[in-house]
Amino acid sequence: MLQHNDIIYDGGNRYRVAIEHDEDSGTPWESEDGHGPVTDWTDRPKAPGERVLSVSGRASRFYNVQQAVEIAKRDGWNTPPYEIVGESAAERAVRAVDADFRHLRDWCLDRWEYLVVRVQLVDALGRKMEDHPTIQTFWEESRIESIDPEAVEKEARNLATLLTESLREAGLVYLPARWVPAQ
Repeated sequence: MLQHNDIIYDGGNRYRVAIEHDEDSGTPWESEDGHGPVTDWTDRPKAPGERVLSVSGRASRFYNVQQAVEIAKRDGWNTPPYEIVGESAAERAVRAVDADFRHLRDWCLDRWEYLVVRVQLVDALGRKMEDHPTIQTFWEESRIESIDPEAVEKEARNLATLLTESLREAGLVYLPARWVPAQ
């Protein structure tokens, strides 16, 4: 499994991988589409059609299952397994809403988090490469959920490939002492 500060290779280039908690990400239901309605922290009792998503002291957040099912039917939500013989659209919506609730609850329980995955071009000694006038940066990053460690590694390798392609498009090849135009 890929770890923070590991080195990966792509196209003859070395990249240091940074895997960090995304400090700028909000809650999943605020920063992404496709989730059921979630209340702010409140001290009121749970209403009909709601499930308790998380509790902190006397305050709770509620997930509105009833509204989420209506949204899921309207928007065609689905979740694995995607094809269940004989399943109605309403049953599929309920199953998708349950999966959404569990996913959000897991985030509330710190079972997963948003990560920033960054790859930085480094030299043979592991030192960061400085920007070149032709290339804006020698790093790429993206935001990903921490649920699947294999997905994190795949994302880091995809970012390294993107950066390698950018270097090739700029016609640059790194030699240990300097950047030179590709021949």
